[in-house]
Amino acid sequence: MLTRLYIDNFRCFEDFEYKPGPKQLILGANGTGKSSLMDAVMRLQRFVTTPATVGGVFRAADRTRWSKKTGMKFGLDCVVDNQRYAYEVVVEISPPEPKVVSETLSRNGARILRSDGEWVTFSPSGLNPNGTEGAGRYPAVPRRSALENFPSEVLDPDRYVQTFREWLSSLQFFKINPFRMESETKEEVKRPRRSLTNFASWYRHAVSANPESNERFLSDLRESIDGFETLSLV
Repeated sequence: MLTRLYIDNFRCFEDFEYKPGPKQLILGANGTGKSSLMDAVMRLQRFVTTPATVGGVFRAADRTRWSKKTGMKFGLDCVVDNQRYAYEVVVEISPPEPKVVSETLSRNGARILRSDGEWVTFSPSGLNPNGTEGAGRYPAVPRRSALENFPSEVLDPDRYVQTFREWLSSLQFFKINPFRMESETKEEVKRPRRSLTNFASWYRHAVSANPESNERFLSDLRESIDGFETLSLV
């Protein structure tokens, strides 16, 4: 579950902190940052879970217009399998080459991964703030996330970094268009469109492929939406 989001120098957000609850409704007029809030999480998702570069994800045009800062800072906290993770990244997006300035991942309050853009250090039991004793250390790729190309099979047998990446990768973002939503399904599809216009076809697949997951999905909806009872195809 997402527990905290920090954004600095991204669109309308400057030194902004957001701590959502288990059930959260965000309301606001057009242009107040609702979509930008979700876009920030999607940018982090893409940066950490795909081979994307800093310049390919974060653009100079997205910097806060009234700020003189040239870099952006993001933080994301979550709880996964009763473990607390805290991720933070600072990127410099000015020419000649956008790059990572710093990147860290903590687990249960202990920092397990740190990158300064040149070297990455990792220790599953927690890094020593004054050194790298007992930690794995290898060259960083300045244009990419240290988590994306992290050698889990060598340094992380407990899969702490991989667990965080898998959680972040599993997040789904939708911009629902009810006016174009298809009312019937002729075939099953494995992934829903962001607009959810193929919801019926996707849900048909989800029910048949993962009936137990569907029951948990319905249970989550009952907890999140007041008055919700069930969802079925007719």
